[in-house]
Amino acid sequence: MLQWLTASELSQAYAEGRESPEAVLEACITQAERLEPKLNALTLIAHDSARAEARESTARWAKGRPLA
Repeated sequence: MLQWLTASELSQAYAEGRESPEAVLEACITQAERLEPKLNALTLIAHDSARAEARESTARWAKGRPLA
């Protein structure tokens, strides 16, 4: 379950090409949408902008130039 990995684990997975920010985002969106009816905790999930930023991040990782 990608959404439960630590930041360190995600960074390593991205660097090794095993996962991507886009895949992790989709896992998180799926989890949020599944739980939201019970939790009623979110007012907005900005799918489009989150996906655009995940695409950009995936491209940076693929080039070996993550932001951090």
